[in-house]
Amino acid sequence: MQKWNRTKYLGLALVMGLFASSPVMAANNCTTGAKAAAQIWNKYDKVIKPLGCAVGAAGAAALSGGVALPASASAFASCLKTANTADKATKGMIEAWNDLNKNGWGTIGDRDLRVGGSYEGAVPSVATRMWIMSAPVTDRFVRVRITKREGGWNNAASTRVTVCAFPPKGPGVDESGEEIWSYEFDSGKDNQGKEIERVFAVPGTVLTVAFKGKSVGKNFKYRLDLERVGGVDHDVVIAGEARSGTTNYELEASGGLVQVQGNFLNGYKATIDDRDRVNSHKAWGRVSSGNDAFAIAGDIERLELEDETAARVFVDGEPWGEKGADHTIVIDGSVADGGSDYLIHGGGDLQQVSGELDGHDVTIQSDDNVSGNRAEGHVGAGKDGFVVFGDRPRIMLDDPSAASIEMDGRSYHTVVIDGSADSGGTDYTLEGGDQVIQVEGSLAGHEVTIQSDDSVSGNRAEGHVGAGKDGFIVLGGRPNVTLSAPENAAIYIDNRRQGIELEKLDSIPLEDRLDPM
Repeated sequence: MQKWNRTKYLGLALVMGLFASSPVMAANNCTTGAKAAAQIWNKYDKVIKPLGCAVGAAGAAALSGGVALPASASAFASCLKTANTADKATKGMIEAWNDLNKNGWGTIGDRDLRVGGSYEGAVPSVATRMWIMSAPVTDRFVRVRITKREGGWNNAASTRVTVCAFPPKGPGVDESGEEIWSYEFDSGKDNQGKEIERVFAVPGTVLTVAFKGKSVGKNFKYRLDLERVGGVDHDVVIAGEARSGTTNYELEASGGLVQVQGNFLNGYKATIDDRDRVNSHKAWGRVSSGNDAFAIAGDIERLELEDETAARVFVDGEPWGEKGADHTIVIDGSVADGGSDYLIHGGGDLQQVSGELDGHDVTIQSDDNVSGNRAEGHVGAGKDGFVVFGDRPRIMLDDPSAASIEMDGRSYHTVVIDGSADSGGTDYTLEGGDQVIQVEGSLAGHEVTIQSDDSVSGNRAEGHVGAGKDGFIVLGGRPNVTLSAPENAAIYIDNRRQGIELEKLDSIPLEDRLDPM
């Protein structure tokens, strides 16, 4: 397994509390704080821009989206990291909050919620108590902790706690907010002292925490803490939505870990559910169409997927394997006897890997040759692995029956539709795999072109070949190709002609199948 060689450990321990769960109400319960949050955002630009944070709410909006960090979000985050600016902004927003609160918010018990604060209160009978931030979150990760306090014969009410996040208004933004967590404390006195907590990635949003009493004549005494989560060395996102299928996973960190819910800079949104388990330094879970995420202290000691094809893994926003790599390649000779020579060319710079890559143990042999964006080698019973810095390359096997190829954790196939040997031409349809990429230039020993009427969308391509050739790379499952006039073209999948006896293409040396680079 790959280990991240950082020796920094958690200065202030990441304490893993009870990630308790309870059925969440289907209806959004954030409308109580929506008006207050909207008024706060209306005031925010007026307070923050005179302090030098010119992007104001626009920067917060970009930061809250969890997408690749744009300039406005970066400027927003950098500005608010300046202690003096952050202090003045907080004071300015508290003053604005107090002015707004005079206009009627007090009737539902709104209170100013700040990162680093600890608050105690009580909810009588069926009343509502709501805490709201007077300025948006600027930390990467924050922890919300709620405790049912000890004491009192009447401290026995059933109470629902709802946490909501409000990004700045903008196109596609639901101004009624998003319910990001809800939990209901049971009635009775036996659960006095019970503590629940959750860690969120919600930078650029205003948070509210609302308590709703549900027992007439009883009350609920609580303590609410909102904390920064410091000492984080890495964040890990296990993205099930990036691939089809389901997989279990295991994760272990040297300095501790905590599961996180929210938006991440690679565009994935992570959730927490009952299948996930965390125990100090280790985590176990399962992803299918959703995503799980963790904040890590120290080194990543273990990160394994039961099915590597069912999810993608990102560490600090980068694909797991090598930081900064755009693509990964694994050539596997263990799938058959005999072995095969291979050639990789035509994309970004290549770096060969020894160790773990995309769940495979890969090695480097003395006769492997890597130079710039070109690599040649041989796999027998083992596996060779590469990371690519730049565009996706082309890959050829001397014997496609003796090895398999994976790119970015998905099977790699080449398709060439050759109309050059017959007159008349034919329409074609290609379907299958997860992604189809049309290619121009050299592919699997053929010169292929792209015509204006060729169409590619997702895992499907349609077009026409006359006297030329069309070529595609397919990531995922093996594709299917149909021709309207099968007699007018030949189909090659992974260097092998379809519809006739499949023979090894050993009559032409591998090097001679390519035009000079």
